[in-house]
Amino acid sequence: MSSRPRNTSGAAPMSTSPRPDSPSPRPIVGSVPRADATARLASPIPSLPQAGTPPIARSGSPRPDLGPTDNNAPLAGASGSFHGPGISALAAALGDSLGQDPPRFGTPSQRASTPPPRAQSPSIAGRLTPTNYGSFQSRSMMGPGSNGAGSTGPYEDLEVVKRHLVQPSDAEGPASEESSLLSGPSKGKQPDNGAPPGVSDDEFSSLQLQGGDVTRPIYKWTEHAEARSKVQRSKSFDAPRPEPENEVLDINSIKVPGGFRRNHLRRLAESPSGTTRRPRNAREDGDEQQQHKPQLFTSSFVEFLSIYGHFAGEELEEDDEVLGPNEYFSSGEDTDEDDSDREPMEDSALLAPSKRRRRRKVRAVGKNSPTNAFMLLLKSFVGTGVLFLPRAYLNGGMVFSNVVLLGVAALSYYCFVLLTSTRLRVEGSFGDMGGILYGKWMRGIILASIVLSQVGFVAAYIVFTSENLQAFIRAVSDCKTSISIPWLILMQMVIFLPFSLLRDIGKLGFTALIADAFILVGLAYLFYYDILTLATEGLADIIMFNENNWTLFIGTAIFTFEGIGLIIPIQESMKQPEKFPKVLLIVMVIITTLFTVMGAISYAAYGSETETVVLLNLPQDNKMVNTVQFLYSCAILLSTPLQIFPAIRIVETELFTRSGKYNPYIKWQKNIFRFFMVMLCAVIAWGGADNLDKFVALVGNFACIPLVYIYPPMLHYRGVARTRFWRYSDIALCVFGLIAMAYTTALTIMSWANSAPRNPGYCEKRGLGWALATRSRRPSPPPPFPTVSTCPSPTCECAATPAGLDIDHKSPLNGVITGYAEQVLVCTGRDDWKSKIEEENGGDNLAADLKELFGRGGTYSDPFHNVSILNASFPSSVPPRADVQSTSAYLFPSFKYVPYLPRISFDSVQALAKGYILPTKLHSLHDGLSPIHRDRLTRQEAYASLLPGVRDVEDVMVLICGHGGRDSRCGTVGPVLRREFEEKLAMVEGMEVMTGPVVVGSQNKGPKRIEGHSGEPKTGARVGLISHIGGHKFAGNVIIYIPPGAKAGDKPHPLAGYGIWYGRVEPRHVEGIINETVVKGNVVEDMFRGAIDQQRRIVRL
Repeated sequence: MSSRPRNTSGAAPMSTSPRPDSPSPRPIVGSVPRADATARLASPIPSLPQAGTPPIARSGSPRPDLGPTDNNAPLAGASGSFHGPGISALAAALGDSLGQDPPRFGTPSQRASTPPPRAQSPSIAGRLTPTNYGSFQSRSMMGPGSNGAGSTGPYEDLEVVKRHLVQPSDAEGPASEESSLLSGPSKGKQPDNGAPPGVSDDEFSSLQLQGGDVTRPIYKWTEHAEARSKVQRSKSFDAPRPEPENEVLDINSIKVPGGFRRNHLRRLAESPSGTTRRPRNAREDGDEQQQHKPQLFTSSFVEFLSIYGHFAGEELEEDDEVLGPNEYFSSGEDTDEDDSDREPMEDSALLAPSKRRRRRKVRAVGKNSPTNAFMLLLKSFVGTGVLFLPRAYLNGGMVFSNVVLLGVAALSYYCFVLLTSTRLRVEGSFGDMGGILYGKWMRGIILASIVLSQVGFVAAYIVFTSENLQAFIRAVSDCKTSISIPWLILMQMVIFLPFSLLRDIGKLGFTALIADAFILVGLAYLFYYDILTLATEGLADIIMFNENNWTLFIGTAIFTFEGIGLIIPIQESMKQPEKFPKVLLIVMVIITTLFTVMGAISYAAYGSETETVVLLNLPQDNKMVNTVQFLYSCAILLSTPLQIFPAIRIVETELFTRSGKYNPYIKWQKNIFRFFMVMLCAVIAWGGADNLDKFVALVGNFACIPLVYIYPPMLHYRGVARTRFWRYSDIALCVFGLIAMAYTTALTIMSWANSAPRNPGYCEKRGLGWALATRSRRPSPPPPFPTVSTCPSPTCECAATPAGLDIDHKSPLNGVITGYAEQVLVCTGRDDWKSKIEEENGGDNLAADLKELFGRGGTYSDPFHNVSILNASFPSSVPPRADVQSTSAYLFPSFKYVPYLPRISFDSVQALAKGYILPTKLHSLHDGLSPIHRDRLTRQEAYASLLPGVRDVEDVMVLICGHGGRDSRCGTVGPVLRREFEEKLAMVEGMEVMTGPVVVGSQNKGPKRIEGHSGEPKTGARVGLISHIGGHKFAGNVIIYIPPGAKAGDKPHPLAGYGIWYGRVEPRHVEGIINETVVKGNVVEDMFRGAIDQQRRIVRL
């Protein structure tokens, strides 16, 4: 086609007025320049109606104005009349213009109201398609006389047009499915080869070509023409069903019990597909990144666990173990569609990745109400710290602890608000904020502090669980069985090792839920029993300020508010984060009230006897207490894996960057590292097991102070503070935190180095604890006195042992002794008493008065100076009179006898306590007491002069438990043993058995020999029955006190000044005990329960 035929029809010529700025027409000689041809093809030329042929308008729309306008003028390079070659087939095919602009992007083309007449054959006519695209009028729309009317004119051939277009096989670069989404699925000719990987016909777009926006109408015309030529059935949707990434859209998540209900709740939460609607008032920049984030669905405490997946704002829940062999994680800013599935934009990658991208779980957008955030905060702050507070009150004092706890709560709230306000300005986690504002070094320090604090929490939890389980095992076994703390720590480590391998924190949900329930039960029962103890026994011995150990309280108080790691994720979960400070304030007020009440009430109930874990102060012989103790131990045991998860994931993320799912070497590296973290926590717990209160304080001072009082003001200073006031306040708070951390940590370490021995436990108080301790493999120190293995057989006739007694012959005896500092024997002249001796005479007796003074909560109560108060069958030195009630008393191991204690007033009882029973020097833990309190608990020699006739005890005292009103075994065997001892002692040369009252003023001077010669004064021996001393199952129980001045022959008696406890004594043993212990000074090992010396030290073998 070298020339173009002129228009000979009677129709108006195909020309329009040229634009004013268009260049003047020039004749076309030869071929048309490519730029002109392209511009002509892309320029819509208004088409005028031909004679005899009505113009074709779009169906359903009025006929547009066909008059020429400036908007419809051809682009540069076109002209109003055409010179040179005639209309080509391509021009004829593209000449169906209605004089309008091409439709807007995405608007489907409309079919012509009537098919155009055509004289071609039916096969050809079926392929003709009218169009409104292009710069030339279609021959099919002209009248019969146009352009040489007849059937010989060119027709619109789709195949011819497509041969001149770029096909998918010729395209390069990323594809887009925009055209297929807008115009329906296109099933044109598929290329056999040559297409790049991952690019198909459905993904091809002409806009990816150079100048694609100019030739776009031609490609759209071919798409519509190809779509019309297909069979109607071929328009069915045949794309494969995509595998949903969100479980809400997965039918498999619904086809399970409860699936419909969970799916319904998530849809009600407006998160059916992991996206949320963009709010109308959302900013174009700030909210752009949040409009595709799913809701953090935390309306239940089970799903509260997901908060730990974002501990301190860090992404800890996702793990590369879920990747497929050909997948990688994309960035958190990716949208739901892959880059290859959307139109290329400015942020699109130039090179497509060779692997399939796996979208990370998108960070949550806030949808929680303030009520939900309130519940989450309440749960995150209540843990084990509340159980350490009573002991912390002992370390700090009542007034000091209350004031400091309120101050710590207020300052912690202020720092929490600083952190959350910084988070609203700086997008990121706790560590990321430090990295953004200060650099990588700050992020590393913050993450290191988080890891250190979590490891400290875990170690404290392990020790807490070990102590509670040990107490539980001892209590339920009646002190027959005990497991040492190191072994319990090792057992927990074995349990935690498989838990540490869990990559999905959601699998710990059942443990967290059970733990919450157990903790609630334990706190409720503890509060109930504290109130009951205060109501029945009154206020214990408390101090207002402890000047020696006050720093321990500060660390424990900060440890108690251990929820800072969950502040950021809970704030993120709220729909309106700006309301978070108000919710946090309410929570802080509630938990501060709870902590203050629990700490103060428990300390007021138990005073100086308060244990590190206050549950140990509850009566261990109570089955309900044992149950609560066990449940709370299980709760902390189940919570520990949840606490160690953030520490493991933070360190693991920093150390390992490659996936180990398809690399066993890397996977086992990660597993070994997780084992190492668990074992590290166990080793730290073992090191702090002996002083749990000091270990908790050290964790709070060294690890928690920076997280709460140093890092938040530093971040606020750089990210938010703009005024001078805020900057100075942030600097002041940072300096205060640094000083507090250094000072309190140093004092805590010093206090740990100079720690005092622990309070005696349940079994130690019962006299059974050291029997368990002797089972350890450590060699025992040599005894301070000579021993014999067994009691010698009797050489003479002795009384028979009463039959039918349930005596324990299996349990060990060594060390089973009640620890005491002073033993008071009240001379009553009676052989039996009520089960509780303080109830004798309606409570009007000396034993009742002394128990009131020295019992728990009494005026002179001192856990480090335990006083054992017993009734004895010895007669009083003062004959009973009706008008004056008076009695006598023995004191051991002071070896004092007080002959006259008139009970006209309470003065004589106080004189006995202040002058003879109280210690001359208090324990070092009492250094924090007020001077008045210390004076009250210390012996005053001036009171001794108020009691006349007090003398030293020089007789051998044999005390036999015969308290039949308390236990029938002792009541049966006690009198039999008393008669047997009196008979056998009378047979010893130089020994005289005394049965009457002590005669005041008849004390003999000088030491006496147990086995004297004729003519020398004899040694007196007194045998009597006493009330309950513990260990009825070991009846008969015998205590032998050898006076300090006693001699064995010409040498000092080996047991002089000792009190020797024996158990399971039968009448056949009496002769051997007298010969070996009383005469020779040897201790019989197989019946030995323990001993006490004059320094009030308990001795075990």
